[in-house]
Amino acid sequence: MELLVFIVIGGVIGLIIRALMNAGKSNVPKELMYNCNQTVLIAAIKKTAERINYTIESVDTISGRIRLGIGMSMTSFGEWMDIQLMEITPEKTKLIISCRAKNGREIISKNNKNIDSFLDTLSSTLSK
Repeated sequence: MELLVFIVIGGVIGLIIRALMNAGKSNVPKELMYNCNQTVLIAAIKKTAERINYTIESVDTISGRIRLGIGMSMTSFGEWMDIQLMEITPEKTKLIISCRAKNGREIISKNNKNIDSFLDTLSSTLSK
């Protein structure tokens, strides 16, 4: 019985630590503006996905929606990265990007890390 109490207390402490680690972090989509048209940005997103081994699940060039799949790792069962593009002017495109777990169990810091890594690689792809 005493062992059970320690296990329960340890579990509660673990949940509190996890909540504190994710405090201040959010899974709110990020928005960025790019000085290129939507077609150029879609091509760059495809190249970026290939460079970092994300699978291209779907691309809808008319609506500007792209879904990328991120494979399993030691810390997650995989994520979906959803990208929405909106052409503001012929040479200016707004990108909205979000990432969520495939199985519904969110690890917010992992999702933000994937977004930041993708955006860094996208920037280097566009600068070439």
